[in-house]
Amino acid sequence: MPALVDYHFYHIIWHYIQRFKAIAIFARSCPEDLERTISHVTVLCLDKHLESFGKVFDYVMSSASYVGLPMRACQAQPQEARRLALRDALEAAEKPPNFKGWLFPGAIKSAFGEYSLPPSLRGNGLERRVIVVLVYVREATTPISLPLVVEVEVGRLRLYFQQPITAQVFYGLCWWRNLSLRYRPQVFNMFNLELKTWKRVPASTHQDNMIYLPLPLRHFPIFKPSSIVTMPHPEQFARGGRGFRAICLMKVEFIPHIKLLWPRGLKHPPLYIKAKWSVGRDDDGIIATCPGFSEEGHEIWEVDPGLEDADAAAAA
Repeated sequence: MPALVDYHFYHIIWHYIQRFKAIAIFARSCPEDLERTISHVTVLCLDKHLESFGKVFDYVMSSASYVGLPMRACQAQPQEARRLALRDALEAAEKPPNFKGWLFPGAIKSAFGEYSLPPSLRGNGLERRVIVVLVYVREATTPISLPLVVEVEVGRLRLYFQQPITAQVFYGLCWWRNLSLRYRPQVFNMFNLELKTWKRVPASTHQDNMIYLPLPLRHFPIFKPSSIVTMPHPEQFARGGRGFRAICLMKVEFIPHIKLLWPRGLKHPPLYIKAKWSVGRDDDGIIATCPGFSEEGHEIWEVDPGLEDADAAAAA
């Protein structure tokens, strides 16, 4: 798994790159979503060895495929002079950060203004972790995986479902596009594994609208928009059954300053794809790609059960 990056270096970025909401609003809609309810996710290239350092891309979060689909450069980009100045500023630090790969700015406190910080990032002195949840986004299809930020309390995790990454994926939660959605967002349900029923979850960003998950975590929390009525095999997916797809490395690595917490005791250990993204051009402009299945540089890794247990025990 990736090494953690010092969180304090991130505040330097926003002196040169616009903050999260200013760049996230340009993310493209998912082309497979004819109703325009799902958006791509904004990621920032921080690989100093690439010419695309400091550029912003659209990541296809809503694909059920475990292979990362090509990413297009966003329509609005930082000026080249500002990108180069950012690289110089980071390298001039006394101990330059080992930034590499990609960053989801919506998981960074300093990417928000003082009065627009979402509750999921306020912290309140609690340790934060990232967990993987599953969300059905279309009728009768496989759920997609989303990495969400949670807070660790004694014996449980505290989750705000409406947080920057879900708000960018689902237009019905995106409060910076429509301010009324902060208080009246799209309705989602969560699967109760014990009762095998779906229950409405609090989705708005009110302080009391939190979801609590017991520790140790023993399954993948699974959600759906309330409008979806056909969800194949939620129990099997929640328990990590054989139908569960390996997770794209982008989702594992683009929140590098917060440690992942995997469930314990799944039917099959979680898998993730290890494949390096590269940036090039095609007829439509700048594009980032990674090796596909069976191609050189595409590897499937299993989460180490020992580390998985140690992480979960430490947070419990």
